[in-house]
Amino acid sequence: MAGLPESERDVGERLRRHLQFFFMDPMMKWRLILFAELRMSHIDFMDDTNTYYMIQEDSFASFSYDTSLVHREKRNEILHGEEATATKKIHFNQIPPLELCINRIASVIVFNNTYEFDISEVN
Repeated sequence: MAGLPESERDVGERLRRHLQFFFMDPMMKWRLILFAELRMSHIDFMDDTNTYYMIQEDSFASFSYDTSLVHREKRNEILHGEEATATKKIHFNQIPPLELCINRIASVIVFNNTYEFDISEVN
């Protein structure tokens, strides 16, 4: 740049900035790609998103109030109805002890990038 006349330095600087990506080494290009991926990973583009409402219909909710009530009634029936299972039997002050099922494996061999389990009884 120092050898250019003053009138051509702006053009030379613009050309240098334009061509800087063509003269990068592979490591610098890879860093630039990773940086761009990191910057763009949190952005959702409109083509990739699913629309759950129609703007033309002004319906901005994916549920209505009556469906919410139906779900609440079903939930109450499951939790407190005649068919309620575990919620009636367990109280917070009477938690039953845990029952653990432990299966022991005699040995594990890694062969050809797969695992071979020896499930014979362990003494």
